[in-house]
Amino acid sequence: MKNNLLACVVVLSLSGIANAEAPAVAKPAEKPVAVAAGAPAAPAGIQTMNCAEMAKATLPLPAKFVELMTAVSEGMTAHAAWVGAGKDKASKDEAASFKKLAADQKAVAAATKKVVTDMEAATKLAPAPHDMTKADPKGGERALATAKLEREMAALMIKHAEDTEKMVAAMGPKK
Repeated sequence: MKNNLLACVVVLSLSGIANAEAPAVAKPAEKPVAVAAGAPAAPAGIQTMNCAEMAKATLPLPAKFVELMTAVSEGMTAHAAWVGAGKDKASKDEAASFKKLAADQKAVAAATKKVVTDMEAATKLAPAPHDMTKADPKGGERALATAKLEREMAALMIKHAEDTEKMVAAMGPKK
């Protein structure tokens, strides 16, 4: 679970500045690609967006992550209270561990909320000139690596959601 949280934080940190597609693989019917102000025109049929628009397009990722980490924290807090009502050492240990995890996840949500606020401010920036002849040659590789991580994270989240739904269904109706 800690690895999943760390992966989420890494993905969201990276995707705060890099969007999922590189212009070389875009097709006319696909979503817009980021192109900096002053860059050469995109191929015909490709919509482009500046860096502020790119930040706006990426904003839903950390915003939804705040909601997710808040929900996870609340669930772990409730679980800790439930299990912690037990008198044995294992129950007390589990409750203490889950309370700490809940606090950690609440802190991740708060830190990510700051990222959301900062990204919202970035969406209002005026387009700045970008000298593409001086661009970081590894920028495209990093953007594609980020896209790969986003896809991997999405697959992990879908599997986890499915497993959770199966677990809840197996618990049966609430009495």
